[in-house]
Amino acid sequence: MLADRMAFLLNVDRVLYECSCSSTYPLCRLYYCRYCLALRCADCTQHEADVYFCSQCLQSHMAPEAKLHYMKCKKCFECPSCQSVLALRAVTTLPEESPKSTEKEPVTSATPTASATPTTPATPAKKYFLSCGNCYWTTKDAGYEEQELAVLYDSFFDTEQAVIKQLKEAYQVIALRDATEKTAKKSASQTNKRKTMAALGIREDSSSFLSSLSIGTRGMSALNRSKQLANISAVDALQSVMSVATSDVEALPDDYFTRPLDLSNVTTLDQRLRDVKNQPAATVQLKPLRKQLLIKKSVRCKKCDHSLCKPEFSTSNIKFKIQLLAQLQLPEVRIHPGYSLVAGKECEVVLSVSNPDQLSQCTFKLVADNDNQRSNCEITTPSDVEFSLEPKNDAFSLDDSIETDPEKERLLEYNHGSKIGIKCSVNVPGDLAGNAKVCVKLHHTPLLTSTDGSTVSEQQFPICIDLGSVQGF
Repeated sequence: MLADRMAFLLNVDRVLYECSCSSTYPLCRLYYCRYCLALRCADCTQHEADVYFCSQCLQSHMAPEAKLHYMKCKKCFECPSCQSVLALRAVTTLPEESPKSTEKEPVTSATPTASATPTTPATPAKKYFLSCGNCYWTTKDAGYEEQELAVLYDSFFDTEQAVIKQLKEAYQVIALRDATEKTAKKSASQTNKRKTMAALGIREDSSSFLSSLSIGTRGMSALNRSKQLANISAVDALQSVMSVATSDVEALPDDYFTRPLDLSNVTTLDQRLRDVKNQPAATVQLKPLRKQLLIKKSVRCKKCDHSLCKPEFSTSNIKFKIQLLAQLQLPEVRIHPGYSLVAGKECEVVLSVSNPDQLSQCTFKLVADNDNQRSNCEITTPSDVEFSLEPKNDAFSLDDSIETDPEKERLLEYNHGSKIGIKCSVNVPGDLAGNAKVCVKLHHTPLLTSTDGSTVSEQQFPICIDLGSVQGF
């Protein structure tokens, strides 16, 4: 019972606010532009990537560098078995001594004795491997021995990088050939136009002549480039990396369907899709995966081009320079649990409204919007009463001795200062199929000043509420 109550309280999709583009989203997924004085969703905003970084080593990368390495970190690797971060382990090894010859060399006066040439002890060398602290997978399980640090990282690079590089070069050649052909056709059309004008006796002015001359010069240079690329065919450029179909398939072993299957040695579907190039079928074929980079993005309003959310540039700082979330600016409406809807009857529902601001009071009105096309039930709210909420304080939720206006006390289920429960009645139709949905309008006056210094007038925010399933008679 407690789990169902918590699931009901944490379900934010039951109450949806209408954006300025007529789309509905939960309040926690909307922004509030203080310049346009309107709600903005993900479609009404412009997203910009500020910095790319690795969540393990916190090393930042610029956009060209991140694209060069295919949005992956150069130093950090993930475990292919459990997707945890692999740690670097060091092993101290002694270099192998060269075998001594069994033949004894004659001792002469020119040959130094053993006491004259003391032997130096062999210096130990460090070699490294990667290990997972969660599932204890190591690179030794994949067949990689301990190696030096530079050699170890180079052995884990993706094998498809060379193929992708060849494909990019091949398509760049094709794009350049297409561009030169278009430029050559354009210069040819300009030449034909000048010939036609000369035949008709129409004289060009100097500016038009110079512009046509420059176009013709560019056309000739493009034509020269096309002649240089004439020996490079599009098919030849893709021939080295083209996938060729073949009918020669290796036959399955004779005991493939009869031998016992050990599931511990078989990879899961998630493990195979993480390495799309190889798609290992056995656990011994797994290899370390380079960690994917994350981004810090800033959000701008498309209408006024002001920043709605801008994080700190430092990768180790989780704070924001600008954060205009709607959940921190507008009162939040929730459904209080413990109600039941019966078809064909008028039921009572409690809507809780909370103030997110910790510094100032909040005044609002909750008006029914039964004419909205998204609603299928009629709701009655105290539309003429203006409620006020105290600044947000967690201590108010434990205090039940808050004084309430006697006229408003009969309209409230509870009053915790910064959070109140408003009694509403819902008229459920008898032939209703599906969930009951009602719509209200939140009349709220934000405590802001506009760009010209004047106070902001009252605003209306349409809200669609899903009350859930309806019981029969």
